[in-house]
This record gives sequence, C-alpha cells and structure tokens, in this order.
Amino acid sequence: MIKFNSTLAFILLFIVVTISSGIVSGLKGYTLGYEALKEISQPEVKPGQKQLAAANDSSSNQQTVIVPEAEILQQVNAVMNRDSDAVIPLDGEKASSQSSNNNEDSFIER
Repeated sequence: MIKFNSTLAFILLFIVVTISSGIVSGLKGYTLGYEALKEISQPEVKPGQKQLAAANDSSSNQQTVIVPEAEILQQVNAVMNRDSDAVIPLDGEKASSQSSNNNEDSFIER
C-alpha cells in the first residue's frame, strides 16, 4: 500500500484552503461592489454632447476675458493679508524667496 506522507497532505490542505479563501474573498468583494453600485445607473445622454451643445449656445454670447497675472496676484495678496494692518504691494522685482525684513516666513520684501 501507499505510505501516508504528511508533507504531501499538508501541501494539499494548504492549496485547498488558499483556493477556497480566494473564492470566498472574491465573492464577498463582488457582493460588496454590487451593493455599492446598485443605485447607480448610466446617464441617458452623452455628457460630452450635452456640454458641447451648451458651449455652442453660450460661446456665441460670451467672449473669453484674459486677466493679467499681476491682477490675480494682487487679489491673492489682499486675501492672504486680510488680517494684517497693511497689504503688501506686489512688485515682481521685490519678490524674493529667502530674505525678509521682519524675520518672518514671507516671500515678499516689505
């Protein structure tokens, strides 16, 4: 007769447990994903075409306005220094990355 090999039995048991745990976790993941997406449906209209139609209607009436970068930086500076006593004027030549007059963490010289 065939002699019982404990090593072979352990390997076969390990393979069966591994495959069965993979199947169980796969089914659990599929079930969770199915439940999560149950309420979600595909849009009835292609969003790209809807946006293009809206863009064509609005583009004929509106014109793109280009805002200068200096104006945007001034607005950002005003918002960031809202709590300060005085807003620092932004000049491109005065901006520095290391120096500051008041030993504070600032990128703009005063």
